[in-house]
Amino acid sequence: MFAFATLFSPRRPDPKLRPYRDEVAALDAVAAGKKAMLFTSYTPGARFTALVRAATARGLAVTLHDPDGSEPNVYVLPLDQTWRIAALDALRETALVDGNWTLASEALESLLLGYTAAQRARWIEAFRARQAAFSCQTVYALLTREQRDAVTALGHRCFGSPVGLTLFFHTGEYDVRADAAKRIPKGHTLARVGFDWDVVDALFADKSGIATATITPRTAARAAAAIRSNVQLLTGARWK
Repeated sequence: MFAFATLFSPRRPDPKLRPYRDEVAALDAVAAGKKAMLFTSYTPGARFTALVRAATARGLAVTLHDPDGSEPNVYVLPLDQTWRIAALDALRETALVDGNWTLASEALESLLLGYTAAQRARWIEAFRARQAAFSCQTVYALLTREQRDAVTALGHRCFGSPVGLTLFFHTGEYDVRADAAKRIPKGHTLARVGFDWDVVDALFADKSGIATATITPRTAARAAAAIRSNVQLLTGARWK
């Protein structure tokens, strides 16, 4: 059997996804008008006191906002930008009408938080490389040419006849390798799809390292209903 683990490598933080080295740098960007706000969680104590002092020294307002009664969010921003807080509340209240958070919702939230177009594009590109969709587990499969053609013929909505197909994913902080397309067996294509977490817990064996689940006639219907994204195929270094 092909060693699925060879397709993965440990996740490495991408410094390009952190446009500001720390909160002080982010506050400087907000004060300079290069960023709309600083958003963080509330932690009582010296850290919060230092944040308030740094914000007021730059002429910025600090707003504690607790929309659901759990833990306050902290927004540091100019007073003329406080409309963004209400807009974020509206987005988070309505974005899940179809079930999952989407890339469009993520992009809008990033816009409201004040990230630039280049920063948003880099963040979305990194997410697309790492996951099939939000709020689900990304699982993988090696498809034969016939299985790949069936996925394409069905508009990438499902695997077609999935019985006998083995799904897998790495349970650790691992991502698919950049050269994964060169590592798979000849005549196969690596596919991925978002899978409902509850079904993952029920179907997958061996939750340490590589978790696998081979679809049987008994589990085929449940597996098909668990799909939360389109079936994406790895072409070169990109998912399509």
